[in-house]
Amino acid sequence: MDTQKQPAFKHRAVSEYTKEWGLFGRIDPTVFVISAILLIAFTIWGIVDNAGLGAAANAGLSWTIKYFGWLYQGGVFFILLWCFFMAFSKYGQIKLGKPEDVPEYSNFSWFSMLFGAGMGIGLVFWSVGEPLYHYMSGPAYAGEAASNAAAEWAMAVSFLHWALSAWAVYVVIGIAMGILMYKKGLPALVSTCFYPLLGDKIYGPIGKNH
Repeated sequence: MDTQKQPAFKHRAVSEYTKEWGLFGRIDPTVFVISAILLIAFTIWGIVDNAGLGAAANAGLSWTIKYFGWLYQGGVFFILLWCFFMAFSKYGQIKLGKPEDVPEYSNFSWFSMLFGAGMGIGLVFWSVGEPLYHYMSGPAYAGEAASNAAAEWAMAVSFLHWALSAWAVYVVIGIAMGILMYKKGLPALVSTCFYPLLGDKIYGPIGKNH
């Protein structure tokens, strides 16, 4: 694909957007204040009524799995197939940068950094914690808890969670943000992904999901 022939988005300059942030510098005050209030309220709830918070969280998780578990699993599988398609199609050759840009690090260095940041800290705990959790409280099809079958399923489920499926979900967001940030000059915000749909509205109340 000839990236030089693609029209650039006529978006507001990043500097024009950031200078509006005022007192909080590079922190959006609306997002910061609302997020801080929700986090503080959640923390206080956990301190005052730990059992109630646990019950509410477990009820919400059970409801989500019961009614939307199929959507989660099917969606992740679709994303994985989509990533393979993008990687081996002509779109896999699109550079996440301007035509004259060159990689700052080698492929090996990038893989090492991504692996270390994405899995290193998780493996410190979950490499042991997750298999044990599934071994003692696994899905119904895994058989009786603490059995040989449960041990086999515990490892299988753990490998699934830490294999290609999880990385595929990261890749989708990475592609969207990478193209818009490094090719179009948009800010490093999650709301940037919605620019093709919302335009400059991502800088207003609708786009304050970063």
